[in-house]
Amino acid sequence: MDGQLRHEQLDERALSRDVRFWEIYERSFSASEKEPREVIEKSVRLNAGMAFRTVLDGNTVAMATTHILPKIPAVFLVYLAVDPELRGRGAGGKLLEFAHEKGATLAPGSLGMVWEAERTEDAASGPDRILREKRLAFFRRHGGCVVSGDYRQPALDGIAPGP
Repeated sequence: MDGQLRHEQLDERALSRDVRFWEIYERSFSASEKEPREVIEKSVRLNAGMAFRTVLDGNTVAMATTHILPKIPAVFLVYLAVDPELRGRGAGGKLLEFAHEKGATLAPGSLGMVWEAERTEDAASGPDRILREKRLAFFRRHGGCVVSGDYRQPALDGIAPGP
């Protein structure tokens, strides 16, 4: 990367106006993985979640969202994606660190960050398995470890925990 990366936390207004943030989001996740845009914006407005971006030469090149889990306390990484042309060059890892640092300010005594990655053995196809392996490898490179036993995702809708 020739330019300087800058990481920023977004308020609801900046989030709604960042076209590149939403383009990266839409291209990076399958329909079954994505929440409606309004849900993400509402979580930021209600301070239940946070949105972040990485900017290079005035353009958003990476995005992330988190939920704050005050009862644990921890930060839950919901989405993290980097423009395909910049993947593997450190932007995602730096944004992950920034999101954790900022999230910890809203979850005093934070135990850390929960990262979710789909189980590779549940992949429906070869390409899906490769994508899942890449995601898991990314988290491991950044200090993550697989939780043993049964894990239930905290209720992002406020009602029922996820698988």
